[in-house]
Amino acid sequence: MPSLKPSITALVLAAGNGSRFGGNKLRHEIKYTNEHGHITSKAMGLISALNVQPYVDEVLSVVRPDDHLLKSLFNSHDIKTIDNPDYQAGLSASIKIGVKAAKPDNAIMVCLADMPFIQPQSYRTVTRLFLSHSNSITRLIYQKDKQKQAGHPVIFPASQKHALLQLKGDNGAQALLTTLPIISAPSDDNGIIFDVDTQQDLITLRQ
Repeated sequence: MPSLKPSITALVLAAGNGSRFGGNKLRHEIKYTNEHGHITSKAMGLISALNVQPYVDEVLSVVRPDDHLLKSLFNSHDIKTIDNPDYQAGLSASIKIGVKAAKPDNAIMVCLADMPFIQPQSYRTVTRLFLSHSNSITRLIYQKDKQKQAGHPVIFPASQKHALLQLKGDNGAQALLTTLPIISAPSDDNGIIFDVDTQQDLITLRQ
């Protein structure tokens, strides 16, 4: 019998404007290799949700109410969407709406929809780390050569939901990450720190 997925809700934050990209970047199609090794093209935001889906109990994508095309893309792959009418208030508003919609006893994994290049091993590692330290915030740290940088996603235990609901502004959960203990593991996957802000980012990646 296959093992049950861990009791984690992944919140894919997909309500941004993408103004620096010059259009809705989360609908922008990029190459995607599925679990069977087949290469196709899919919308960036959808790829981010599909990448995390195998490793969690549920995926909720938080979107702008008027982004009907993106919602349709998510829904066509059985990914539930949550409208954030207060999206202009920043990432914290999306996190709070997602936390309220998540299964009550689930931990919360915060994912950014513009990070479609996170490798499967990174999701496996961070979820296993959480299962071993289920009362702690867990995340990966990108380490290569002399570079060291905290990455995404980040998993918050269910006990921190109240703190997540107090967040404000566009810095997401950064305030909590500077005040609460964190369990981390090293990773050489640069996908955990590579978010797409501009079209030049995609050109740079291909070089």
